[in-house]
Amino acid sequence: MQATWPATLPLLRIPIDHCLYSEGIAEEDRRIGSDVGSDHFPLIVDFHQSDGDK
Repeated sequence: MQATWPATLPLLRIPIDHCLYSEGIAEEDRRIGSDVGSDHFPLIVDFHQSDGDK
């Protein structure tokens, strides 16, 4: 579970942020970034081209 919100309350965090992508694109890596001063942590996703399978 990669909880991203709220950044300021660790015990109440939930995975509220999502990343949508199309067929032909595959997720290579997904991680949560460090605090940037928002109430959400950044969601960092690396992609690569695929043969259409997710």
